[in-house]
Amino acid sequence: MMRTNNAPDAFRKHLSDNSPEGLKRLAGREKVNKLPSGRLPGLFLRKDHAYIRVQFQDIILLEACKNYTLIYTRHENFLYSKQLSKVAKRLNDDQFMRIHRSYVVNVGAISGFEGNQLLIADRKVPISKQYRELVFELFDVL
Repeated sequence: MMRTNNAPDAFRKHLSDNSPEGLKRLAGREKVNKLPSGRLPGLFLRKDHAYIRVQFQDIILLEACKNYTLIYTRHENFLYSKQLSKVAKRLNDDQFMRIHRSYVVNVGAISGFEGNQLLIADRKVPISKQYRELVFELFDVL
């Protein structure tokens, strides 16, 4: 018995299936390859003539210097001619916290504190009075 290949017909039927079940099946397939935010995680930061993806967990802190922002990462530093507030809007709110008008820090990078300063990657970063109470709510001190 000779078997005929009905694959093109089955494919056409699949594409023309406008029933609610068929549409649900197609809609489910589209969601598989998409990220929740629609973007790749992390930031693409410019280095020389290329852009390098830096994961959020690798960003240690951001420091304002007038209209510039210094982005300190575990591997290198980047200087951007944008205000700190504009750069901070691009970060993950659960992972980063403003602690001073000149500093935004990665909460996971905090290794300790001393008085009104956080210890982050061999640096002492000041905490302003405005943010002090909010920052110290993060710490479970005995």
